[in-house]
Amino acid sequence: GETSLTAIEARSGLTVGSDFFRGIASLEAVAAGLAPPEPVRAFLVYGGDDTQQRTRGTIVAWSALDGMEWPS
Repeated sequence: GETSLTAIEARSGLTVGSDFFRGIASLEAVAAGLAPPEPVRAFLVYGGDDTQQRTRGTIVAWSALDGMEWPS
């Protein structure tokens, strides 16, 4: 099967800003340079209330952490 890296970044802000994905973007750049390139599954935990899927990854509300199904 295909392997992937999992990135989990935590931020304290109540609203998601574009800079929140800066650390994840750095990991994606490194992973793209691996032989073979590794896909990155990105999760961003923040202080807000809404969990949502975005192009860059899954945004997870801190209050939803205990109900998340994390990749193994």
